[in-house]
Amino acid sequence: MTVGNYVSYIRANAYHPKENQFRVLAAGSIMQTNNQVIMVPPNSHINTVSQLANQKIGVNVKLNIGTLLVSSILTDNAVQAPSQNDFVPIPFPDMAAALQAGRVAAAWMPEPYVSEAEEKYGDLPLADSDQGHAQDLPIAGYMVTSSWLKANPNTAAAFRKAITEAQTIAGTNPAAIEQGMVKFAATPASAAAIASAPEFPTQQNTQLLQRLSDLLLNFGMLPQNYNVSQMIAK
Repeated sequence: MTVGNYVSYIRANAYHPKENQFRVLAAGSIMQTNNQVIMVPPNSHINTVSQLANQKIGVNVKLNIGTLLVSSILTDNAVQAPSQNDFVPIPFPDMAAALQAGRVAAAWMPEPYVSEAEEKYGDLPLADSDQGHAQDLPIAGYMVTSSWLKANPNTAAAFRKAITEAQTIAGTNPAAIEQGMVKFAATPASAAAIASAPEFPTQQNTQLLQRLSDLLLNFGMLPQNYNVSQMIAK
């Protein structure tokens, strides 16, 4: 059982249809305002999305959720989507330092790295990913393999029940989110207090997830159309 962004699992299923498939056991998060942001350093000459054309942009890994969101932002703002050569893979904890060092002109970051970069380096938000075709996009889910799900139905049901209760707490108690970020993710308390949270859904929205899959196809990140309904655990 694992939690991660949907792009990884949709691509795995689409490119390897004959292998053990991933299934979404429970929804994890849906992007909200200022939760996933393209950042620039405080001394940057870049102050509009159009100026990102042909620039190096930091993402945690290529051909994944970061490249998808950046490509969507740029094309929604009438800028050609970056080539894979324009993306520079950088681990999230190192992105703000990479901006400072000039390794990249901009970097895509999720929270709490956005707030940490603002606090530590004075980095500035250039564009919110929650816009245009990517607005309210599902980001992460709790995943299992189809073979595990078939062999462990009771465990799957118990986990889904527990995570639904946890999602309800997260969606109604911001203090609980802050405490969890500090305790389990070693996020500075000052950053956790101001970090923008995603939506924590208690049930899967297949239509929203299909939008994500369709966006992947649009940017050439899938070999063919992928119907996400087949990966939702029953």
